This record gives sequence, structure tokens and C-alpha cells, in this order.
Amino acid sequence: MFTALIAAAALTASPTAYKPAIERQAEALSATEAVALLRCTAQADGRVTDCKVTGETPSDLGVGAAALAMAAQFRIDPTADDGRSLAGSPVDIPVRIQIKR
Repeated sequence: MFTALIAAAALTASPTAYKPAIERQAEALSATEAVALLRCTAQADGRVTDCKVTGETPSDLGVGAAALAMAAQFRIDPTADDGRSLAGSPVDIPVRIQIKR
């Protein structure tokens, strides 16, 4: 029974759904830009706190961790376009890093 299930899974698995780690690393090494998206909480003085990584590309370079390490230095305008304060509100911050080869 289990052999049949394993064989069925092997036959139905898409060849593009599985990507070996070596291929993912090669793609990461060929990247010219890395991007991380942080979601942080805006403070009244322009600082951001409680940042979390919500996405990163390529995922194998540690860009999210690097962006988190820099977040304490980020400053934003704590006032929305309509004049209201953003203090305490979540803000999404994209961090782009150029990779020179």
C-alpha cells in the first residue's frame, strides 16, 4: 500500500516543483539586486520598531537578516499624506541592496 502511494506521488510530482539547493544557490549568486520587505511599527519620532521580515528575494542570501540589522537606523516621515499621525501604525519598508560583481 505504501509503495503504491509513494509511486503515485512520484508520478504526479511536477518536475518544476522541486528545485535542488545547488540550483537555488546558483540563482542567488547570479542576482544583481536583493530585496527584503519589512513590516515595522511607526513611532512618532520617525523611528521604526518591532520589524519583521515579510519577504526576501533571493531567499538564500540572508537579505532579510541584513535589513533587520539596519532597521534601527531607518527614519520615516511619521505623518501620512492626509496629515494624520502614523505613530503605532504598521508600515511596509522595502530594502533594496545592489550586488556588485
